[in-house]
Amino acid sequence: MPTDHHKGDKSDASKYSIFDGQTNISDLKPSYTGEKKKRRNSGANNETGTDKPNIVEIVSIPKIDNSELIEANRIAKKANNISVWSAIVSGLLFIITVVLALVAISQYHSAQSAATIAQKTFEETRGYDSINLSNAQIQSKKNDSAEKEKFKRDTATSNLQRKSLNTQIASIKETQKYFAISNEPYLQIKEATISNPTIGSHYMIKFTIENLGNYPVKIINMTKYSAIRPDNPGIKNIKMINDADNFVGRYIIKDNPQQFIHDDYKHTVTIENTKIIQGRGYYWNGGVITYENLINHKTKMYTFLMRIKFDGWNSFIYNDNRYVK
Repeated sequence: MPTDHHKGDKSDASKYSIFDGQTNISDLKPSYTGEKKKRRNSGANNETGTDKPNIVEIVSIPKIDNSELIEANRIAKKANNISVWSAIVSGLLFIITVVLALVAISQYHSAQSAATIAQKTFEETRGYDSINLSNAQIQSKKNDSAEKEKFKRDTATSNLQRKSLNTQIASIKETQKYFAISNEPYLQIKEATISNPTIGSHYMIKFTIENLGNYPVKIINMTKYSAIRPDNPGIKNIKMINDADNFVGRYIIKDNPQQFIHDDYKHTVTIENTKIIQGRGYYWNGGVITYENLINHKTKMYTFLMRIKFDGWNSFIYNDNRYVK
């Protein structure tokens, strides 16, 4: 007979539960109510051939609320997915990290190689620059030495040229001086005599003046002195003769001497004067002739003092030509 199991405990209901311990709760429908028919065939009846009717038991399935289990399963699956993706991401990050590490190592080696090359290049460049600097210093020293040698040679050459030029200038000046001296006018008394001294008359002195130089001259002034005595009276103590105006303005050129006759009216011929001149004394004749060089227009003076005997003998005490300052 059918038995009402709804009034029994839950333990009795579990005997007829459709769960066999392996069925997943998630395979059930969310919730349902009602009855389920279950047939049980008796094996003995089948074996004996007795035809007995099948017993159908009506099992009442209680309503089950499995929302928390579904949510937990969903969270577990999500967590499992997250774990999988985390593992994938971690793997990818690991791979990227390895790649980056390899790249970093490669870059490090490249950088180290570049640094080594740069250092080597720097050292080679520094060595090259050092060699160039050394060569430049050596060349500079050579250039300086060459410049110094050139300067010495140029200085020596310049000194030689200057010395040669100075020598030439000195030679030219000497030549000019020699030329000037050789052509300079130079007056000289050629001869002087006392002509026909007669007792009671004046002494007549005749003398010839010549120009030994090439430049002509003009007489500007002439002053004469005379004395009769044994010793030298000195040119300042000789009596001055004032009749020299007839000499002024006359020209004297080379190879054309001029003769002058001087009437010494200051001294009269006497026996005493004659004895002096014939004895130990002399007739002293002197003077200063001022003349102009007609080439350079410079003024010169001819100073002379001579002693004379009656027989024509004479000698100079002074005989000098010089420019007037």
